[in-house]
Amino acid sequence: MAGIGLNFGIVLGAMSAQISLIVVIASGLDKIGVGYHFWVMFTVVFSIVSGYLLALLYNKTKKQEMIAGLLVGFFANGIYMFILMVILGTIIKLSDPALVAMYGAPIKMTVEVPRNMYAAVDNAFPVSYYYVFIIAYIALMVFLVFTLIKNIRGRKNEILRGNQSGIEDFPMPPHTHKRKCSTGKVLNPKTTSLVKIISTTVKIALVSIAFVFGMLNNTVLVILVKTNMPFLTCIIGVVFILFVWRIMRSKLGHDFLAVQNDIGIAEAAGINVDRIRMIAIALSTTMAGLGQIIFLQNLGSFIVYQTHVTIPTFTIAALLLGGATVKYASIKNAVIGNVLFQAIYSSAPNAAKTLLGNPQIGEYFRTSLSYGAIAVAIVLYAMNETKNANLILKKTT
Repeated sequence: MAGIGLNFGIVLGAMSAQISLIVVIASGLDKIGVGYHFWVMFTVVFSIVSGYLLALLYNKTKKQEMIAGLLVGFFANGIYMFILMVILGTIIKLSDPALVAMYGAPIKMTVEVPRNMYAAVDNAFPVSYYYVFIIAYIALMVFLVFTLIKNIRGRKNEILRGNQSGIEDFPMPPHTHKRKCSTGKVLNPKTTSLVKIISTTVKIALVSIAFVFGMLNNTVLVILVKTNMPFLTCIIGVVFILFVWRIMRSKLGHDFLAVQNDIGIAEAAGINVDRIRMIAIALSTTMAGLGQIIFLQNLGSFIVYQTHVTIPTFTIAALLLGGATVKYASIKNAVIGNVLFQAIYSSAPNAAKTLLGNPQIGEYFRTSLSYGAIAVAIVLYAMNETKNANLILKKTT
């Protein structure tokens, strides 16, 4: 959003979350029951500050934000390592065995999340997947039944209008002549309403079959009953989605889109482009930091000098898998991309072990997929920009 493109600078948010956890452990706040609160607070503060500094750079490197973001990531990683490996080992000496192997040594390679903070969000309100499965089935069936009723009523109204007009095939409104299917044929509202009825009926049948299969299959039923869903984590995810959805429908969201479409036109319309971009970048780094908190509390431990490095790569790869482009991404792209990427990420080692006898090949596949998706997206974006530039040049000449 806001014309930034693929924001590799979100690694600053991940670093902010990790540094904040180290600060919480070093100060002993984790031992008095308020560690999680301070972890979130420090992360938000560090993410906003780092996002502001990143925005200052991006505003000086307009149209080159992706390259600038990559370079900033490497530079910030160097500073991050210098602080944790040098400053905390010589200037600021720590003695907490959770962070250092000995007094005066730098931060350990692997740091564990304190026990009272580990899975604090995931285990706050655990709900059995059995009940989630039933509730989801009921909600989906209610939605599909109402959709089917709506489609049937629409079909009846079309037939009634056709009978009242005295002709069997009444003319379509002008705008419907422009609606075409994938084959290029004009869609008739009579046939499309019938197709919708059939499609919804098929969906109801498939959902019902899936529900009955889940209830009757002992293996699936045991997994559903014995596995808990991290309810609070899902609620936080929904809150994030609603937050972004609301922003994109506000004046600020319209300004984001205006800056994204054309910076020059946005400036001519009186929009403070630099300020809008600062807000967008600060929001992205802050949400990345909060997301890293969720990830680390679920993981239980993290490699201090490495875990954050892959965050922007995997995040951007998931967005692209969900259908996003270099210039635009939506909530739908993020949700679909996350599901697809996690499915591939979790199944690749087992698939490689089953097919090729070596799970390590699955890791190579995951890495290749991530970098390959980003590379293809950037190449397509560059080709499209070149094509547009040539068209503009032809028009001017």
